[in-house]
Amino acid sequence: MPLPESRPADTYFISTLAPGELTPGMVAYVSENQFDARNIPRLPYRDMTVDADAVYQGASPRLRLQVLVASTRPDCPLVPSGREGFSPALLCDGPGGGVAATETVLQPNVSTPFHLQGAELDRAARNKTLYLGVRVLEGQLTPDEWVQVKNIVVRGRL
Repeated sequence: MPLPESRPADTYFISTLAPGELTPGMVAYVSENQFDARNIPRLPYRDMTVDADAVYQGASPRLRLQVLVASTRPDCPLVPSGREGFSPALLCDGPGGGVAATETVLQPNVSTPFHLQGAELDRAARNKTLYLGVRVLEGQLTPDEWVQVKNIVVRGRL
């Protein structure tokens, strides 16, 4: 039995924190549990997927990101964003309990689709707890740059 598609209206922005805060190897997680507002019951879901688009607003010719999925809240400090109106992030020195789900390469002002799936995403759905994080693998986010994640669609089966 398929889970009805969940199309969150939310758009998430991943920004630099204070200048110099996000250094190589660190992972910045969106501070909100992504399943809190989704009304997804705690059932043994499988084949969970998340599809979304990412847009990089910045000057680097390319930004390579690793997207991580955590099925529990990362035990990392909550750090305010360096940009007004952006949410704080959970900033971890390493993966913070998350599992790498995909890598994507972004170019400035180009909407790039990405797809997440795997056991950690299924576990997150059963726990009704999902934290998405990013690690910059190539390029950098300066204080005036950000990544917008939009058109998020969550699917799954029982």
